[in-house]
Amino acid sequence: MSKDIEEQIAQLEEQASQAYDQQQYAQVTALATQVYHLIRLSGEAHASFADTLNNLASLCEEIGDYAVTAHLYEQVVEITRMLLGEEHSDTAQGLNHLGRLHYMRGDYAEAESLFRRALEIRRAALGEAHPDVAQSLNNLAVLSYTKGNYIEAESLYQQALGISRTIFGEEHPGLASERRWGMSPRRSQ
Repeated sequence: MSKDIEEQIAQLEEQASQAYDQQQYAQVTALATQVYHLIRLSGEAHASFADTLNNLASLCEEIGDYAVTAHLYEQVVEITRMLLGEEHSDTAQGLNHLGRLHYMRGDYAEAESLFRRALEIRRAALGEAHPDVAQSLNNLAVLSYTKGNYIEAESLYQQALGISRTIFGEEHPGLASERRWGMSPRRSQ
């Protein structure tokens, strides 16, 4: 890849970040779309491309441009798969981002599919006792709750909480806030 394209992508990413800071949201979307097309046209896959697209997707997600966000996150997943493989935890992270986006758009079936695939990859790549596994379980719990599957939601949440307790200990501030808000397992007893 030419140095010119790399520099152009870096400049556009910086401009998008500045536009976001200045609340020029249409400009953020336009710049993110330009970067997306430049990367697609380059025909190359680099980890820095995935990072750039992920950063721009986060900005577009925050301003509510979910169509552009979806394209960017899909490209992140595609690049990550090409570079690191289907079973890498970074691929799972990209799938998790896509799942969250589909959840926010109300496409619960697709969100669930993506969350479950991310969980499967994370368990295989990172082991059961990892914060990312707990995050995936929690995402599925929230989705199940939203869909009215309260028993499944509680089970998934309890699994996530158990992992968090194992990793961080009972006195971790995040767990203390759960107890304060009545979200501990003791609530249902």
